[in-house]
Amino acid sequence: SIKGYEIIAGERRFRASKLAGMQTIPAIVKDFSDEEMMQIALLENLQRENLTSIEEAKAYKSIIESMNITQDELAKRMGKSQSTIANKMRLLALTNEVQVALMNNLISERHARCLLQIKDEDKQKEVLNKIISERMNVRDTDNYIKNMLGIPNNTPAPELETHGVELPKELVTPVAEPIQPAPTPEVSNINIEPEVTKNNTIENPNVYTQTNNKDF
Repeated sequence: SIKGYEIIAGERRFRASKLAGMQTIPAIVKDFSDEEMMQIALLENLQRENLTSIEEAKAYKSIIESMNITQDELAKRMGKSQSTIANKMRLLALTNEVQVALMNNLISERHARCLLQIKDEDKQKEVLNKIISERMNVRDTDNYIKNMLGIPNNTPAPELETHGVELPKELVTPVAEPIQPAPTPEVSNINIEPEVTKNNTIENPNVYTQTNNKDF
């Protein structure tokens, strides 16, 4: 097995410190299981990467399932509202074609939310193609869908309501006991002189490291 430090979060700050010529950095040194490392890495990536709406929704789903927490608990950890998490995850109820179009910026997230009003997958694809080919804006898209479904035009655009769209069972938030916050770990100075290998390990004691949130 590889012995050394593995950076779970804060790799960019670590590399910036190296470029700045720093010999040591303040870091949190702690042993983690593989599952804990995955959870921390997911949370870190969500906060730093420029993800698409679908990628963000899938990441939320993965964290909720792996950590067995509720949407509300995840929202608190992420500093977001529960409705924001719920609205992102609702996008996973769309057909694969719509999700791909959203990921490729062929439609906006607001277009995608309008399409959630359509329960029939074939109709959803049909309207998707119309939006793209005719370059329909969000207002025209929402009006067109409401007219097609017989929904009054003054009905607010869909947010948390589903308009008859049933979410897949895997998107239902599991009920879990609130997770008590872990004690704040001690911060140590880590020598960063050794070169970092491709797998982000440093030949030092057999512990994992997670840098703190301080910017350098």
